[in-house]
Amino acid sequence: KRLLGFHQEHGHCNVPLRYAPDRQLGTWVRSLRDSYEGQKLIRERISRLDAMGFIWDPLESRWQEMYEAIKDFRKRHGHCNVSASAPALGAWVNIQRKAYRNGKLPADRISQLEALGFEWNRSDAVWDESWSQMYEAAKQFYVKHGHLKVPSNSMESKELYHWLARQRSHLHQGRQLTKDQ
Repeated sequence: KRLLGFHQEHGHCNVPLRYAPDRQLGTWVRSLRDSYEGQKLIRERISRLDAMGFIWDPLESRWQEMYEAIKDFRKRHGHCNVSASAPALGAWVNIQRKAYRNGKLPADRISQLEALGFEWNRSDAVWDESWSQMYEAAKQFYVKHGHLKVPSNSMESKELYHWLARQRSHLHQGRQLTKDQ
């Protein structure tokens, strides 16, 4: 009944393990998943939980959710190189790349991502496009304010602040801009 109440309130049965209002519920949900994995749950209970939309493997479910998000991103942008404008998806993409580099990404997931044209190394073309976009933002800021002392506490300029800081750091380290930059 407590799980049903959680489902009615939140629209899902994915109770966090350390769910503050009811820690026992989170622990119980975890034990259900363990029992299911160990094939120790009776069919009737599995059927009742399935009918509620119970997620037996939340990590797999999350991966599939993010895979759908990268498919949508690919459809809209023509590539899978997510920028900082979508931080959750960008972080997920980086996790996939790292798992691939470390040989820890399963073959079926590699195939799914490669079917989208997923690039395991961020392409220079996309990097240059991102750099150009930030350069244009810096130019606009300069035209509007007459300086490039971008405040770090503004949500709209936080990305520009960090980009400019990286550019200044590169300059101090003696790195040269490319001809296009």
